[in-house]
Amino acid sequence: MIYQLLFIFLSLLVIGEECIKPKQRKWLLLCGILAVGLFQSLRWKTGTDWTSYYDFFIHSNNSVWREEAGFELGYTYLNQLIRCFSSSFTIFLFVECFLNLFFIARFAKDMKVNHCMVLLVSFALMVFPIRYTLANSIILCSYKYIIDKKFFPFLCFFLLAFSIHRIVIVFFPMYFLVRKEYSFSVLMGIFTIAVIVGLLGETTFANVLKLITVLYAGVGESFQEKLNAYVTGDIPDRLSMNPIQYLLTYLSSIFFVLLFCYYRKKFFIGNQVYNVLLNLYVCGISFNRLFLQIIPDFARATSLFTGGLSVMLLLIVSQYHRRATKIVWYLVLILYFYFQFRKGSIEGYYKDIYIPYYNIFSEGERFGTVI
Repeated sequence: MIYQLLFIFLSLLVIGEECIKPKQRKWLLLCGILAVGLFQSLRWKTGTDWTSYYDFFIHSNNSVWREEAGFELGYTYLNQLIRCFSSSFTIFLFVECFLNLFFIARFAKDMKVNHCMVLLVSFALMVFPIRYTLANSIILCSYKYIIDKKFFPFLCFFLLAFSIHRIVIVFFPMYFLVRKEYSFSVLMGIFTIAVIVGLLGETTFANVLKLITVLYAGVGESFQEKLNAYVTGDIPDRLSMNPIQYLLTYLSSIFFVLLFCYYRKKFFIGNQVYNVLLNLYVCGISFNRLFLQIIPDFARATSLFTGGLSVMLLLIVSQYHRRATKIVWYLVLILYFYFQFRKGSIEGYYKDIYIPYYNIFSEGERFGTVI
């Protein structure tokens, strides 16, 4: 129930932001950040990968443990820095969660849309931040510099994100590819090719990827073991889709491309912000289809590219000038992301480690669940 209450609170902030003066809106965003940040950082044995991150933090000053874990330098240094001052994992979560929210707030400010809606979407899709979530939020801040064609600031954000999670390496080419305005047929062609290659290359392409990771100098034994689990273990089994599910997600992707291309022609011809976000979105869903049948969990890198989904929807809503019309569309978007929040996050495959929500003040203990 507490998940739903927080979602409702954020939804009210979204509507409230539309109804108050622009100078007052920052206070609503601050309230949202505080609510989400405390909710995330005060949790205990709740959320994915709890044990591995908890153990790494406690032993982050142990060189043998660090080497076996194989985490990136930036994330390792963040753990070590906080561990020098405190042995409390809650303190670490506090820093990690509010850092993540800082980058999300900066992204919302850069995109100049409803800030609280961006916060709500980020919470709905990634309820509890982990290492990848922080890297993803940092990458979102690099969008502005792709749009403005400023390579050095983009590179700084990219390297910072890469120091947290190496998977962001797949995002680097986007700086050079997404500023051109591609036609609808070209975008659909890219997506269709990715779907076909993904379906046909399930076995061959997966083995090629494994070979590349062996040759890549930054990959150690622990990372190779993780990749083997992604390709052959439980992870693909739980994320694989039946043909109907796959078809529905394919149709959903086509619908959004059609929608965004229609509104580009109607409202946003020559708008570089919208154009870059659209190109990134198509690259993201193409990346997803390429890996969905090969390494399903690797397809989560889609979020590096599709952070502009909510922004494009909000840009479309902003073209309607009547407040009542905007609020109706906000409610539609809230319902859509609530469905994603329920089915994709708290009631998905990891339901048992989200519900019930335990925090540092809770009585009792979570038993019988691998976390």
